[in-house]
Amino acid sequence: MKLLALKLAGAGAEADGWLEELARACRGVEVTPEDDAEVARRVVWAGLPFILTGQPRALDAYLMGLGNDEAEILKDCAYFWLLTENEDYNHPRLPQDRLVVLGWRSSGQYAIRDALQLLAAYPKLDGLSRRMHFIREEIRRISAGPVSPGYSVLIIGDSGVGKDVVAGYLFESSERGRHPARQHSGLHPVGGAWLHMEPGMALTELIGLAPNRSQRGVGYPGLLKLFRNGALFLDDFESAPLSVQETLLRIMSHTRGKPAPYRPVGGTADEETHVWLLFATNADLGQLRDGGKIREDFLYRFEDRVLVIPPLKDRPADFPAIAHSMWRQLWEATGREEVDVLRSGYLREIYGRRLKWEGNVRTLRALFALVVSMRCNPAHNHVSPSALIETILARGDTYWHWVRILETEYYITGQSLVDEIRNADADFYHQGSGPAGHMDEKQLLPSERRAQEVLTREGWRVFKSLVSKAPRARGRRVVRVSVRLARIVWYVSQKESIDWRTARDITGVKSEETAVRDLAVLANYSRKNPRKKEPLRRGRALLSERQDGTGAYVKVAGYFV
Repeated sequence: MKLLALKLAGAGAEADGWLEELARACRGVEVTPEDDAEVARRVVWAGLPFILTGQPRALDAYLMGLGNDEAEILKDCAYFWLLTENEDYNHPRLPQDRLVVLGWRSSGQYAIRDALQLLAAYPKLDGLSRRMHFIREEIRRISAGPVSPGYSVLIIGDSGVGKDVVAGYLFESSERGRHPARQHSGLHPVGGAWLHMEPGMALTELIGLAPNRSQRGVGYPGLLKLFRNGALFLDDFESAPLSVQETLLRIMSHTRGKPAPYRPVGGTADEETHVWLLFATNADLGQLRDGGKIREDFLYRFEDRVLVIPPLKDRPADFPAIAHSMWRQLWEATGREEVDVLRSGYLREIYGRRLKWEGNVRTLRALFALVVSMRCNPAHNHVSPSALIETILARGDTYWHWVRILETEYYITGQSLVDEIRNADADFYHQGSGPAGHMDEKQLLPSERRAQEVLTREGWRVFKSLVSKAPRARGRRVVRVSVRLARIVWYVSQKESIDWRTARDITGVKSEETAVRDLAVLANYSRKNPRKKEPLRRGRALLSERQDGTGAYVKVAGYFV
């Protein structure tokens, strides 16, 4: 593990000696002194724990010089420390509970050592936020206690926050994980496939089947017996049939520290299990209770053994650390010797978009997977990661927008979206079926067919209505109006908005007037008199003009797929 020690102005020989003592106290930690001001400015994007050392005046200047994004990450970071001569130091850009100011005493070195040891104990649990620090402490506390059916644990968090990783560390850190029994041990994940079984079959899978109830005379031991000295991780447990939930509740309710009895289907004698039950859900517990999906007394069995993992968007300090970890993993999977460095500028650009990260860590991984895949593609290996990130994010703010880049010619050939749209109809023009004339739904050109695909059925009816009302351009070399409007619709379906310059480029017209008129047609008003917007005819529109002075047009929700 690396610890950056950033030496600001006024950090003299006393600071050097203190850091040397810290390196000796923190075995296995690489303390890296750094006095480069540029490194200090971008340190929050490194995803590493760090120390800022210097005089109070230097710390003031540093904190005031941070951008809003950097300050937001720093506020949430649990693995940075301020080292200065004044232990009462404070600053308005950091809340009082986030100021960990150390004097020149050795006690501060041990505080850092303990925090870094906790961080190193769970290497797959990436993140430097205060919340993740608390979760690490809770894993250590819970796993150090008794492990039995009466000490079940509940993990709550959205899909993709790492509930399975937390469950794995709970088991590995426990006495049962460190010293597994010879038989019937280990951690077994139970997913939705088992939980969505027919109730009788799901219950049999859990508690087993006696041989006398089997058609072949062969019984099934069930998960409670197969892992009676281990643990079961039940993800989305609320989707289990109520008969299974009631059985689990009886197991959880048994006397603590003792094996829980149960009886297999068709059995005549009780079995016993020492299984440790770890539950996880991404559902709202209040709604589950009110809707009768889970019994209220089920929740009381967890007591103080509940871990809540917030979504990634609420853990700013976790973003850089998780991003660097994902980036390394994806490049290692390619097996390439030359890999791209994840620069702070890339992370600053992504973070500044304020994405919602619906899939949390999975969404971030999907974004980086697209970038790495494209960098390994000959069509894009000359394009910088920054440019590729910009291209992908321009598609939208969720993975469902980004994945559509795989459908485009750009992913294969490296063409920009504008080039792809303009070139889509080229072969058909060369074959003699030029743009002149009206749109024929039996012989749509590629751009018209693409517009039909990105529009809903009602949207396509609106499109045809607007085409029929649009004024015709004169001249043989002018692309017909249905093709021009289809190209604009295609572009907006990918980019959300468009201005007249882009409309001119993708439609191939030469004048600003024609491009503006095409946009006005899709917005369903006339641009003959710019000062007075007159509807072409009473009806609906596919675009609306943005009212922020940019003159851009945005798509109308509800008409696009």
